[in-house]
Amino acid sequence: MTRIVSRMRAWRRFRTAPNLPEPLYHSASWRRRRTVASRKAGSYNGAMGEQPRSAAWYVHGRVQGVGFRYFVARTALSLGLTGWTRNLMDGTVEVQARGALPALAALEQTLRAGPAHARVDRLEPFSPSKSLEKAESFTIEY
Repeated sequence: MTRIVSRMRAWRRFRTAPNLPEPLYHSASWRRRRTVASRKAGSYNGAMGEQPRSAAWYVHGRVQGVGFRYFVARTALSLGLTGWTRNLMDGTVEVQARGALPALAALEQTLRAGPAHARVDRLEPFSPSKSLEKAESFTIEY
């Protein structure tokens, strides 16, 4: 009995340790934090007078089930882009982004590399939708 109690105490201390981050995808407040973070990073940070550009890609390869959309969202937010990413029924991932031209070029290079467990065979550019201009943050669509 004391062994169980001591394990419970150890777990309680471990769980409430101040320096440990919360698991990113398993916390109940993940959606709220994602929205707040995207509002902070979603503002256009291009040069004065420069109009934001839009770009869209279909990403082919082993890109579903390996955290690819979260990888894209994290990268796009760090670059200050707005838009969305989503899985398609044919096994590809659709990415639509809007922002500064250098940031879009950096996102394209990152998409070509992909995360560790993904395999990107090719990027297929296509014309972005008109609703991309209304996007205020970068989100993951379901």
